[in-house]
Amino acid sequence: MKLGIVGAGYMGQAHARILSELASKYGHTLSFVVEPDEAKGKATSAKYGLKWYKSVEELLREEGSGIVPFIASPTSTHLDMIDAFLSNGVEYIFVEKPLGDDLKKAEEISRKYSTSSLEKVMVGHIERFNPAYIELKKALSEDALGSLITVTSRRVGPFAVRIADVGVILDLAIHDIDLSIDLAGRLPERIISFYYYRYSTNHEDSCYIMFDYGSHIHTIEANRITPYKERKTILTGTNAVAQLDFIQQSLEVYTGKWKMERIVLKKEPLAVEDEEFLKSITSGNKAPLTYFEGLRNLQIAYRVLEEGKGNKV
Repeated sequence: MKLGIVGAGYMGQAHARILSELASKYGHTLSFVVEPDEAKGKATSAKYGLKWYKSVEELLREEGSGIVPFIASPTSTHLDMIDAFLSNGVEYIFVEKPLGDDLKKAEEISRKYSTSSLEKVMVGHIERFNPAYIELKKALSEDALGSLITVTSRRVGPFAVRIADVGVILDLAIHDIDLSIDLAGRLPERIISFYYYRYSTNHEDSCYIMFDYGSHIHTIEANRITPYKERKTILTGTNAVAQLDFIQQSLEVYTGKWKMERIVLKKEPLAVEDEEFLKSITSGNKAPLTYFEGLRNLQIAYRVLEEGKGNKV
């Protein structure tokens, strides 16, 4: 299959770098880049030996349906591109998180196409593929912490100019929304949220969210106003406490007598994510994290926005 990047920005470049190394391992080739900015598109084309297209329409006209696009364009374009690819018979599609910024349109697409088609659309919630998180899931399956009581996530850092079309909830907090639901295995029973503005009047820059699952509570703090970058989750259980650092890819477990560091085989999460998606293409199976999970995360994110309406500053 011909693989390609749609959007040659920061994440598009990261996917291009990884896929240029991985594609041949699974019998594919990195073949094209779609980028409306001619200078950026031609630069990426020259760097990786790709064919440059200015638009998705031009790509589909020239290449047809035998392609696998990796959508890394602005969030506001995601859903229209997914719709265009699916309606033209493209089978496997990767789209960066979040799935989109229009919940109504995302739900319309979920009704427009078959379940089997949408299960081959992968949404890039990258932290699911962080080796430290994978190791945490193993530790939980071994009952290393006992029953969960509280989970606290903190995902903060400085403002990134490249993210201007969505607020911090769809940009950052959605990572932990996804992980929270994955850990609990169900949707929260109650949501409380607060969010605040610092750089924009259109999009929130800081938020505080509480998910009540009945059995435990998960709080999420996310902002893009902290001068340093931090990505951590602390899980308190009846038997032990675990601290996960997504950046360092470390997992420490504390009991009343011991502090233990779980062995984590470190690897770039984006490389793990892309490889798992390529495996699903080769096997003909559904994507590791499908359109429906991306839609569920978007639905919860919009509930967080709605719940926090009266609490915004």
